[in-house]
Amino acid sequence: MFSILNKLALAGFLAVLQFIILIPGFAVSAFADGGSHPKGISTDGSLGQKMNLSRPNYEIKAELGKQVEANLFHSFQQFNIHSNESATFSGPDSAQNIISRVTGGNASWIDGKIGSTILNADFYFLNPAGVMFGPNVSLDLGGSFHVSTADYLRMGENDRFYSTPHANDVKDSYLKEANFSSMIYG
Repeated sequence: MFSILNKLALAGFLAVLQFIILIPGFAVSAFADGGSHPKGISTDGSLGQKMNLSRPNYEIKAELGKQVEANLFHSFQQFNIHSNESATFSGPDSAQNIISRVTGGNASWIDGKIGSTILNADFYFLNPAGVMFGPNVSLDLGGSFHVSTADYLRMGENDRFYSTPHANDVKDSYLKEANFSSMIYG
C-alpha cells in the first residue's frame, strides 16, 4: 500500500516527466548546456595519428584517416559537437565516401554542424554506443548522410568495416568497393 507521501512523490515525478516529454526542447537544453555530454573530437590512432582536435571548428583532414581509392576512412575515440561548433571533413575530390566510426564506448552528442568540403561525397557514421542529436544540429554535405549504431558496415559481398578496430580491418585489397549493402547490428 502506498502512503500519502509515496503518492505525492509519484504524482510529482509524473508531472515532471510529462513536462519533459511535452516540451522536448527542455530536455535537450537542460542537459546540453549543463555539461553532461563530453566535449571534443579525438582520433583513436587505428587509421592515422592519435590526437585531440582543436575546438570549436574541428578540421578533419584526410591525413587523420586512411584513403583507399574512393573511400576515406576515419576512426575516432570520441566524437562530440556542441552548439556553435562544427566538424568539417576534407580530402581529395576522388573520395566518394567518408566513412567514420567511434570506438571509445561512449555515445556521440551532435548539436552543431557536420560538413564536408568534398563535393558529392556520401557520409557514413557508425557508433555502436549511440548517437544523440540536439536541436542545433545541421548538415553541410554534398552527398547523402547515413548514421548507425551497427557493429559493422558491409562492403560488397564479403567484406566489412567494423565499428571496433580489428587487425587489418582497412585492407587496401577489399575496401576499394563503394557498394555498401547494409549496416549490421550485433
